[in-house]
Formats: sequence, C-alpha cells, structure tokens
Amino acid sequence: MDSLNDFGERKTDTSFSNKIQGVEMPAQSRYVGYFDIVKNVLNWEMPVKKTFKIRKIVIYSIQGVGEGNGADLKIEIIMQHKTVFTCTRQTCTVVHDIDTNRAIFLVPNCPDLCDDVKVKFSSLKLPNYYDDCAFFMWFHASLAERNRLYLT
Repeated sequence: MDSLNDFGERKTDTSFSNKIQGVEMPAQSRYVGYFDIVKNVLNWEMPVKKTFKIRKIVIYSIQGVGEGNGADLKIEIIMQHKTVFTCTRQTCTVVHDIDTNRAIFLVPNCPDLCDDVKVKFSSLKLPNYYDDCAFFMWFHASLAERNRLYLT
C-alpha cells in the first residue's frame, strides 16, 4: 500500500537510521488505511459524516485480563477530548461467556458518535501505563463499515 510506505518514510528520522519505521500499533495501521481510502478511493474528499452508536463491545480471550470476566473493566468512550459515555458493570450489562472466553458489554444509551472516537479500557486490577489506561483504540465513525468494527 503506497500510504503505508508514505507513512513509514515520514515517520523515519534518517539522521539516526535509514531503516524505514513501520506501523507499530493497530490504531496506526487503521488510520493509514483510512488515509489510503481518502486518497485513493474518495479522491482526497473527506468521507460523508456518519454517526455511529456503540451497542455492544466484545472482548475475546478475556481470561487473564484483570479478573478474567470483564466485570472489573471500565470503558470510556471519548469524542472531541471529552468522555461521552462510561461503561461499568453499573451502567452496562457485562456477560462473561466462559465457553468462548469472551466478555460481552451491552451498552445502553450510548450517544451518537462521529468523527474520531477513542475507547479506553482500564481496571484497578491492570497496570494503567500510557494515557492512564490498560489499553485503548481509536476509530473514525465515518469509516466504520456496515456499522461494525472488528479489531484484532
């Protein structure tokens, strides 16, 4: 993908090394893919603004993450640098599917999301290093396909 090469070249500081820096985080890869769509599919036009509503979050391979059932996780949904919804076992239904090793969060009353959205996961049982959370992800609401977002 040309965009991936462009990103790597711009990210590389050639005063230290000529080795092209790669995309290290899934969010970086996702946004390079978004850029590629805007550049090559949409002809440099921004996508039509769409809203997206999170109804369910599924975490696969939950065993070993905090309590191992999702009950201890706090999920913050952030838009325009503001938390617009917080999902805890008090505000969301958390289902632990032992057979498939998943935690399923049913999210009621999530506001409409648009543009860049950040989802932060934290727990008192997990180390919270970068950005005061255990892990996080970004997505752009207008580029979510079929109202689904599957992250690996």
